[in-house]
Amino acid sequence: MRKSVGLVAVCVGAPLLALGVGAPTAWAAPSTEASSTSTGASSTSTAGATPAQDSTNGGLSISASGVQLAQFGNSNAVSAPGFNVAIAFNNSTALANGTGCLGCWSLGPGLGTLAVATNNSYARADSYGGAPFATAIADNHSTANAGGATAIAIGGNNNTATAYGGTPGKCFVSSYAQAGPGDNNTATADFGGTAIARGGDQNVTDTGPCG
Repeated sequence: MRKSVGLVAVCVGAPLLALGVGAPTAWAAPSTEASSTSTGASSTSTAGATPAQDSTNGGLSISASGVQLAQFGNSNAVSAPGFNVAIAFNNSTALANGTGCLGCWSLGPGLGTLAVATNNSYARADSYGGAPFATAIADNHSTANAGGATAIAIGGNNNTATAYGGTPGKCFVSSYAQAGPGDNNTATADFGGTAIARGGDQNVTDTGPCG
């Protein structure tokens, strides 16, 4: 029996986001040749074997424009209506203008948010502060929070990236925070700042011109 999770493609504005997860997994019972001597033993059917998604309970969750496209295992993805996409894989959480967005509803859905969290990570992107779009990407026990900005925590373990654009309607320069490559890096950017922490055990903060 073969079990796989196929291709999901979601359009966010102009870009095309494509995700393919899970190579096919096969279970095969060894063939048994007929014997000239019957033992009278009864065979046991394996037709009710556990599906692939249950054997990898870290799971996969995909949500786009407020619609749940995939959900199994221990991952959680939430998106608001509009051009918002959240993808979570392997015990992770991703929120794209999801629950608890500070001020984003009063500003409308924005132009789009993207939140991707993989391998025990957390990513949150809100269309709040500075720009009407946001991107948050985190991998390997990392955290990325973006409000009207871009926050990326990848290329290592236990990284944290936080970026906020600033006061809505007053700051039109998008902040950028990057934590990694390397482990245990922290990058914080706001008011149009740029913070890049990489190499390992680095802590970088930058406040931009809109502060």
